[in-house]
Amino acid sequence: MSVLVGYPEKCIGCGLCERACSFKHEREFNPSLSRIKVERNESRAFFTPVFCTQCGYAPCAKVCPTDALVKNSKKGVMEWYKDKCIGCGLCIPACPFGAIMFVNEEVIKCDLCGGDPECVKICPADALRFIDARDVGKDKRASILRKNIEALREKGGE
Repeated sequence: MSVLVGYPEKCIGCGLCERACSFKHEREFNPSLSRIKVERNESRAFFTPVFCTQCGYAPCAKVCPTDALVKNSKKGVMEWYKDKCIGCGLCIPACPFGAIMFVNEEVIKCDLCGGDPECVKICPADALRFIDARDVGKDKRASILRKNIEALREKGGE
């Protein structure tokens, strides 16, 4: 099973992921309807992609009184069922990442684009990856190693 992984240290805050997502799902370039958000700290030039991590424990599903949010174990995606949702909004504060929104009487959250995330395809900085869940640790370690090597090279060049 593959998972979406974000690398904030690589994010340049361009917002292309937000626009690609909103276009894929809503057929309009409207970041407010995107399932991924880029949290921006312009003064520090720090940007963080925020999205549903499809939690194994899924606090959003645990608090839902009508079982409108259910993990699809085959796809690895937390799915929302409109016909079961009563619009109570309990799922929104339950999400530890702030990755669920309620817009126009619908839950908006990442669905991994059916296994081919648009945000990953468009990201010019490689700040988003869709990788095998078993490789996440290895990929994160490699990213840290690359960052340390770059820092050592910069220090050696002084």
